[in-house]
Amino acid sequence: MRRSRLREKKKEKAITLLLSIILTILVATISFIFIQLLQFNLSISLLMDFVLGNITLTVMNIFVLWIAQWPFILLLGNTIRSSFVFLFFMILFGIGNYQKMLYRPEPIYPSDVIMLKDINFLFFSVERIVQISIIFVIITFLVSLFFLSKSTYVKKANIINKGYIRVISFIVSLVLFIPLILFNKTDYIVKTSFEKFAEVQWISFNQVKNYEKNGVVAGFLYNLGGQAINEPPEYSRKKMQELANKYKNEAKEINTTRKGSLDDVNLVYIMNESLSDPNSFEGLSVTPDPIVNHKQVSKVSWSGQSLAQGFGGGTANAEFEALTGISFEPLLPNISSAYTQLTSTMNRVPSVISYLNNEANDEYTKTAIHPFQSSMYRRTGVYNEMGFDNLIFEEDMDFDDKLESSLYISDWSAYQQVLQEITKTKTKDFVHLVTMQGHGPYHVGYFGNLQKFVVEGKVSQMDMLNYVSSLQYTDEALLSYVSEVNKSDEKIITVYWGDHLPAAYSYDVTKQNKDVAKYQTPLIIHSNFSSEHEDLGTISPMFFMNKVLEKVDGKVTPYYALLEKISEKLPAFEKGFYLDSNYQDLGNNRKDIKDQEALELLNDYDLIIYDIFHGGDYAKDMDFYTNKP
Repeated sequence: MRRSRLREKKKEKAITLLLSIILTILVATISFIFIQLLQFNLSISLLMDFVLGNITLTVMNIFVLWIAQWPFILLLGNTIRSSFVFLFFMILFGIGNYQKMLYRPEPIYPSDVIMLKDINFLFFSVERIVQISIIFVIITFLVSLFFLSKSTYVKKANIINKGYIRVISFIVSLVLFIPLILFNKTDYIVKTSFEKFAEVQWISFNQVKNYEKNGVVAGFLYNLGGQAINEPPEYSRKKMQELANKYKNEAKEINTTRKGSLDDVNLVYIMNESLSDPNSFEGLSVTPDPIVNHKQVSKVSWSGQSLAQGFGGGTANAEFEALTGISFEPLLPNISSAYTQLTSTMNRVPSVISYLNNEANDEYTKTAIHPFQSSMYRRTGVYNEMGFDNLIFEEDMDFDDKLESSLYISDWSAYQQVLQEITKTKTKDFVHLVTMQGHGPYHVGYFGNLQKFVVEGKVSQMDMLNYVSSLQYTDEALLSYVSEVNKSDEKIITVYWGDHLPAAYSYDVTKQNKDVAKYQTPLIIHSNFSSEHEDLGTISPMFFMNKVLEKVDGKVTPYYALLEKISEKLPAFEKGFYLDSNYQDLGNNRKDIKDQEALELLNDYDLIIYDIFHGGDYAKDMDFYTNKP
């Protein structure tokens, strides 16, 4: 009898374990189908094409999700409860990925997890219907979880009853994640398995296509942390010395004819949230023109267009490039946010701040202003590492007015803060401002001047009307700022540009224009001691400091000499875009570039970037970032 009971218990446990495995496979499959379907914008035909055309790849994506469930199972000790919790998180992940694709458009990256600490900001950035849907999913989950915890049938699915065993098993199970976390390590088993068995070909320059071709799970793993840039084969101290000598000579040649400096000039960077020119797009017309003042200022300034890294987002990356001269083009695709992923190396990165420290005898007061939360993109730590003297966030603003029902401090207030910082110091100033007024969402009806505008084109009328209303306020604030600057007794140069275009521009509009048009934002380099005009064409933010030095006839370091040489061949480039000196599109990959000199310059650039992030920082020891002989 006793043996019979033992056999029955063993049989029950075996059946429970078998059913648990079947359930977890089913949950992993449902999770994959759900998140992949959303990645394909709810296209069942695309999903079927993917699954039927990539059976092995589909199985491997599902297998990763199956592995990811086991820490939940072992911690909760119950297959049904843990599967339910896992499915809930997969639903939220799928919705989050879908929303990001709609607004940016780009998929969720592992580095985006840090944004969860700003969950309130994320929640109120999406449409009301999405907010309601998320609340409904959460409430449904909590209520269902409560009833599941009371169910006798669910309790029968327990595989581990004792709490301390569950905790120990959970900790041990985390070992399963090590191969996943090390995905981007050279020749590591998981990545090579995808490449060997599923014949995966990673798409480094376009992560939307990468997630669609290889699956959301595989694409997500591909973007896990790793090196910022691969080591160039020729990297060595000797090679870096050759580069240092080469560009010291280039700098010397450039500086031979330059007699000016930044010593008596205040420098201001204003990166305007979602600044754009709606009337520059085919298929879209806005009357009256919301940036008429901007266009007038452009006529008495150096002006053109900045090439943004992303559409609908990417503010911190654009800021990083403008401050440091480091493009995302040579960086590996797993680096999606320099501020959050490369924070520890920021004190090694050359920047406008380090130039001013070295070349202006540290006689500048360096101030960073962002009229929003200091936690966003770890800006506090990044700014400190870069060497800013003063940090001003929303709680520190002396000017903090908001327009009508807007959630954000106005651009007029932000510009006034800039002017105050310049006037209150005895030294010269470098003030770096990242604005917030133009940030979405645009559907909530912040502004009352909507009736001023007529929008023609296939866009959301409410979104576009709110956006251009904000844009006009920004334009009025710009005119006020320039008027104040022009009255100042101090010399001031202002670099004023947009970080990216807003997601308010619909696909129906952008598809009528060249691909590069989605990434071009207005750019002005204004001076209150020179009103000459120069057409800058389209340039990357990495070259802004070069243009400032050119404007004041200031001397370049070997580093800026390298950037100068690159700009002569490729004045604008990012991942997926390369524009030559005639602003012709060369293609979406370095392999498309036929100019060997341009390729050699990019190779030199790669060496410098690798030296900064992973190498011996030899260039710094060789005075690559200063003008020392």
